[in-house]
Amino acid sequence: MACFNYWPKFLNGLLLLCFSCAPGFSQNLVPNSSFEEYFQIPCGRITNQLGIQRYVKEWYTPTFGTSDIWTESTERPCTTSLDNYSLTPYEGTMCAGIFLSDFSKFTPPNDVISKNYREYLQIKLKQPLQKGKIYHVEFYVLFYFTSSLACNNMGVLFSMDSLTNFTPPGAGLLQIPQVVENRVLSNPKKWEKISDCFQAKEAYEYLTIGNFMSHEQTTFEKATYNTDIGPYYLVDKITVEEVDVPGLPIPKFLGADTTLCEGQQLSFELDSLKPYTFLWNDGTNQSNYVIKQAGRYTLELAYKGCRVRDSIQVSLKRKVNLGSDTILCNNTSPPLLSSMGENLLWQDGSTGTFFKANSSGVYNAKSLSANCPSSDTIIVNYLDCPGKVPNVFTPNGDGLNDLFVIDNITLIPWKLEVYNRWGNRVYMNNNYDNSWDGRDLVYGIYYYQLSSEVVQHKLKGWVQILR
Repeated sequence: MACFNYWPKFLNGLLLLCFSCAPGFSQNLVPNSSFEEYFQIPCGRITNQLGIQRYVKEWYTPTFGTSDIWTESTERPCTTSLDNYSLTPYEGTMCAGIFLSDFSKFTPPNDVISKNYREYLQIKLKQPLQKGKIYHVEFYVLFYFTSSLACNNMGVLFSMDSLTNFTPPGAGLLQIPQVVENRVLSNPKKWEKISDCFQAKEAYEYLTIGNFMSHEQTTFEKATYNTDIGPYYLVDKITVEEVDVPGLPIPKFLGADTTLCEGQQLSFELDSLKPYTFLWNDGTNQSNYVIKQAGRYTLELAYKGCRVRDSIQVSLKRKVNLGSDTILCNNTSPPLLSSMGENLLWQDGSTGTFFKANSSGVYNAKSLSANCPSSDTIIVNYLDCPGKVPNVFTPNGDGLNDLFVIDNITLIPWKLEVYNRWGNRVYMNNNYDNSWDGRDLVYGIYYYQLSSEVVQHKLKGWVQILR
């Protein structure tokens, strides 16, 4: 206190100097930005004949929509008292409320009036925006908990003149806003910030808040309550400030969605976007970034309150791969050759996603992609696999049926395993050559399994030993 008494002029100058040097932002161009300055406090919803201009200073309703003013407390019970619903403004004691649509869970599909109904808040700025300058816009919204639907498209429109639309009552102001929230805002317990930066194309003098999109362009999501109330939001603390940034990145600064050939990579060198900081979807913050895998990649740029996001979808075109050369038994179903379901040009001139290899031979497939050409070849061989397997043999030393003999068993390696009736393995040969004589085994029934890694095939059966 002593310092203020002794040095008032010096301190006033110092404070002025500090505020003028605050980085990034200048003064808020929105008068009465939190609806705290008022003529009188309304007690109830505002009818379309009056508008909010009768109650709060600077703000007004540009259509016959019934935008509302809410207060934290009143001297008498009122329907627009936030205390009735255990709600508080984001800042101060007052806020506004608007319907982004009158469409609810119970709206008939052919009710065009409800679908097109909108409410807005409009104000004249303290001074016109400067053409070419960049401005940061920020405000807070709270989803009203009894609404049956939530939606997106809460936006801010800047215009040279005031916007009005009184026919039909509540009709929307279908324009292209400079700021629009694409998220569906549905949290009734937390004020959510909407912010963005834009470059003024004209010396705009008016600001309007609401939904400027058509019903078809608006996304709706069901909320908790089954009421006939459409998406209604409280609005508070609106800020528009000039921001000292070198410029805004152009839209789609990551480029169009693209496809990489297998083995290729996509490299970004974005040093030109500095002094913006970088935040990729994987948490890295480098200006140089390399993509090698398919997926959706997102980059957020931030600088002095301005945030710009872009994303790119990267697909990967695999090389044609028909698999390894294969050997099959003659009595097996022919394989269907394919590569990732891609439409291919086959060795016989036909095209299709698969080709049936009916016989031994060399099969070739080429990709039809001009950007990522590739091809592959596979050799398919059919062999005579084990033919007739006997179900009995007599190892008694008479030279007749003394061995377990299987036709064609030696063309490729086959593993033979034999089990008794208790499941104990009594014989095994990894490369069976018709040499099993059942020696030292009692007569009876035994169970065998033939398997080949070459043809990836198994045969099971039983054989009886007689003596």
